[in-house]
Amino acid sequence: MGEVRRILLVDDDEDEFVATRDLFREIGSSYELSWAKTYDEGHAQLAKCACDAYVFDYNLGSRTGVELLREAKAMGCRAPILILTGAGDRAVDLEAMEAGAADFLDKGQLNAALLERSLRYAIERHKAEQKLADTNQQVRALQAAEERLHAAVRVRDEFLSIAAHELKTPLTPLMLLLGQLRRLLRGHEVLPLVEIARRQTWRLADLVDSLLDVTTLNEGAFTLHRERFDLGELARQVAERFRSQAEASRCQLLVEAGANVFGNWDRFRLEQVVANLLSNAFKYGRDKPVEVRLSTTAEGARLSVRDNGIGIAKESVKRIFGRFERASSSRHYGGLGLGLYVANEIVEAHGGRILVQSEPGEGSVFTVVLPREEPVHASAPVHH
Repeated sequence: MGEVRRILLVDDDEDEFVATRDLFREIGSSYELSWAKTYDEGHAQLAKCACDAYVFDYNLGSRTGVELLREAKAMGCRAPILILTGAGDRAVDLEAMEAGAADFLDKGQLNAALLERSLRYAIERHKAEQKLADTNQQVRALQAAEERLHAAVRVRDEFLSIAAHELKTPLTPLMLLLGQLRRLLRGHEVLPLVEIARRQTWRLADLVDSLLDVTTLNEGAFTLHRERFDLGELARQVAERFRSQAEASRCQLLVEAGANVFGNWDRFRLEQVVANLLSNAFKYGRDKPVEVRLSTTAEGARLSVRDNGIGIAKESVKRIFGRFERASSSRHYGGLGLGLYVANEIVEAHGGRILVQSEPGEGSVFTVVLPREEPVHASAPVHH
C-alpha cells in the first residue's frame, strides 16, 4: 500500500464538501480528506501544518480563499495550496497565483482525474523544491565550513611564518659560531663533536627554510629573480656543500656536470631544488652512491639526481610532491615532507617539470627539465 496523503478542504458549503468528498472517494484510498467548515476553522487547522496539501474554496463567507492562502504563507505553511472557484475568472486566477497558489481549479470542470493530477503534481513539486532548498542549505553550510577552514589555514600559515622567522633568528649566529669553533679546534679531539652539532644545526636551518618557503607559497608572494648563470657550476657548488652530509650518510657522491649550461633562472631557488633533491637522495639512499648529472636537450637543461636506495612504490609516486607527504614512514625517515613539494613548485614556476623513475629496492632518479629562457606566458609572481 502506497503513502496516504492528508488533504484539508476549507469550504463553507456542505453540499460542495460532499461533492468534493465524492471525487476523493473516486480517486481511491491514496488520499485522506478532512474538512474545515469556516475560514476561522481552516486558519486554526493551518497552524498545525499537519497536512500534505490544502484545498481552499475561493468564497468563504465574508473572506476569500486567497486571503486564507496569504495568511497560511505568513504563518510559515509551505505545503501546496489549491484554490477552487465556482466559475473561471482570470483575475481571480492571477490573484491566486501571485499569492502563491500551487494551482487554480474551476469547480464546473473539475473531475476526479483532474483533481488527483493537480494534487499529485503540486505535492511532488513541493517535495522537489524542499529537496532543492535542503541541498542549497547544505551547500551554504559547506561554504561556511570551507570559509572557516580557509581562515584556520591562514592563521596556521601566519603562525608558521612567525615561528619560522623566530627560529631563524638564533640559528644564523649559532651556525656562524659553530663555524668559528670548527676552525679554532682544527685537529682537536672534540672536533668530530663540533661537526655533528654543525650538521644538526644546518639540518634544523633547512627545516626552518622549508617552512618559510611553504608559507611564502601559500601567501602567493613567491617571486623569481632571474639572472643568467651556468647550471653546471651551481650543481657542483651545491654538491660540494653536501660533501660532509654525504660522508655522514656513507654515500659516495659523484658529479658529472659539464660547463656552459647557461640559462635565465633564479639562482637561489635552483640551489634549493638541487639541495632538496640531494638531501632526499642521502636520506633514502644511505650507504650507497648518489650521482648528479647534467645534460642539455632540445627542451633545455636536464639535471638528474640518482640514488640507489629503497626506491618508491608506484602508487606513491604521484603524491610525493604534495605538502607534508612522504613515500616512507616518518618513523624511519625524518623531515617534514616539504622538500619535494618546494622543489616541484620552484621548477614549475620556471616553466619546467620534475620526472621520477623509481622501483622499490632499486633506487630513484629525479630529473629536472628546465627551459633555458623564461616562457613567454610566465609572470613574475606565482600564486596558489
